[in-house]
Amino acid sequence: MKRSSLLIIDGILNLSLGALLITFPDRLVSALGVPDAASAFYPNILGGVLFGIGIALLIERNNQHAGGIGLGLGGAIAIN
Repeated sequence: MKRSSLLIIDGILNLSLGALLITFPDRLVSALGVPDAASAFYPNILGGVLFGIGIALLIERNNQHAGGIGLGLGGAIAIN
């Protein structure tokens, strides 16, 4: 698979998992069979990080420079 295809797939997976964790619905908790959390703070934080990583991956995919220069400023802003 090409590098850009992998970045798109990984970016979409991170965006979808991040969005799911940001909303953290009670139905998801019961469907997964995990114990209820008293607070949704940590799942929301993890969802935000995953969502930011997904955006950063898609920014890197659209980067026109070749040679693995990294995410750069746009990726760092997306993750933060």
